[in-house]
Amino acid sequence: MGANEAVSSTTLSASFAAPTTAGNLLVLEAGVYTGKSNQITQVTDTAGNTWVRGQGFFQNGHYSDGELWYAANARSATIVTVTLRVPATVAIEIEEFSGVATSNPVVDVLAGASDKGTLADSGLLAPTIANDLAIGWAAGHGSTQTLTPTATGYTNLAQQTSANAGATPVSLITGYQLLSSMTDQRFGASFGKAMYWASGVTLFRAASAQPSPGPSPSPSPNPSPSASPTPSFLPSPSPSSSPTPSASPSPSPSPSPSPSPSGSCNLVPPIRAAFYYPWYPENWTESGIYPATRYNPGAGFYSLDPSSGGLDLERSQIAAMQYGQIQAGIASWWGQGSKTDARIADLLAAASGTSFCWTLYYEPAIGGGSAQIASDLAYIQSHYATNPNFLHVNGKPVLFVYSRAVASCTDTATWDTANNGAYYLNLQVFGGYTSCPSQPDNWHQYGAAVAADHQSGHSYSISPGFYKYNEASPRLVRDAARWQQNVAEMVASHEPWQLITTFNEWLEGSSVEDASEWQSASGQGVYLDTLHG
Repeated sequence: MGANEAVSSTTLSASFAAPTTAGNLLVLEAGVYTGKSNQITQVTDTAGNTWVRGQGFFQNGHYSDGELWYAANARSATIVTVTLRVPATVAIEIEEFSGVATSNPVVDVLAGASDKGTLADSGLLAPTIANDLAIGWAAGHGSTQTLTPTATGYTNLAQQTSANAGATPVSLITGYQLLSSMTDQRFGASFGKAMYWASGVTLFRAASAQPSPGPSPSPSPNPSPSASPTPSFLPSPSPSSSPTPSASPSPSPSPSPSPSPSGSCNLVPPIRAAFYYPWYPENWTESGIYPATRYNPGAGFYSLDPSSGGLDLERSQIAAMQYGQIQAGIASWWGQGSKTDARIADLLAAASGTSFCWTLYYEPAIGGGSAQIASDLAYIQSHYATNPNFLHVNGKPVLFVYSRAVASCTDTATWDTANNGAYYLNLQVFGGYTSCPSQPDNWHQYGAAVAADHQSGHSYSISPGFYKYNEASPRLVRDAARWQQNVAEMVASHEPWQLITTFNEWLEGSSVEDASEWQSASGQGVYLDTLHG
């Protein structure tokens, strides 16, 4: 079904004449006459499903944004609504598929682009498995002209156009195809006059039979303010089992980290902890690039916002870390009132009832000296440190500090004075740190582009790889065999802090969280499998 509108608005809805089928995949494509400052903020439906933004492409200075959102294993819904921060002209198309994206990872691969010209083109991408369901779209902005799809083999749906009296028009064309091979895919459209455009193609996993058209819920668009007719049928691939993932490398045997005494978060070293980043969905977009990562997370390009199912996802992430014998998460924290600060309470709530512990990675630069540090320490104490799932060592709440906040012996002394023994401080190393008169409780290195770092007597840190979203090649190539060796050496070091860099830093590509590129039979991915061993 599709919907368009006669004037710009902050919401646009479309209604199915009959409820969708529970367990199916719902996919929404959108063209928005806007730019980076006003993308779709959320997609909701009458069933309360969690919608994930799978794609979003625009260029700074262009009034053009194209997006794809999806809800996998969706509950039965009748109305779907997109919401923007400020009014804009929007056109949408929504499809329903059965037997697709039934288990993580739901997305195989994706590609897309945005530019100006007479040809919208997503660019090529190569499936990693056979029988993917390909969904493509192209959006044009600033003209109501016809979009002519250029990709072969796709079933194309009717074009949606929101004219807005010619002021800020936007058009959208979409198509789908069940692949029978691993041939490279692309989607696009041509048009007579040059305009701003965005185009993308996403390959969803686990479809094996040709789509069989079923009775179409004829849409009753309920937009603000109007909607267009929709296709007479909804694509509905036949159900099939998920592809069988390849087996992961055999992990190196290693003893489990020390359990916490009496099940509390007052842990006894050695402690295995992972650096964690609570800055999604906002950091999926960087410098006009969405998604700002080289990889495809098993959970999709997720949101940690409670309204988008963030708490359930955080519980799943905690379970994944515990599977990897990770006892604690070190959550990036950018100061009082920051977006990351707003998510710490949810992380602690997600850990409630488990033995998993959280601490913070203090990231802000110290512009206010010891007064700033003292204020932040008091804030952390009053808001988080007394929570039963906040990490303690030797009875003190633990705090990791990044080099932005400590880079000299003078800085170390400032931290020591402001702390006054209240926290167990673990500072990032710098040149000459061992000779500082003021010494914290411990030291660590954060260097995701280095496979292993050993700070003797303090910590052993390992990284699976480093491939930043905007760099042409990886600084540290992923190698599962090397990772096995690094894990074994980390355990053998017996260092008090055994650190994983990182669980989910997707922008720099150092994550051990599951992704389609390293999936395994366990469903947790080869890197967590090795840590599990």
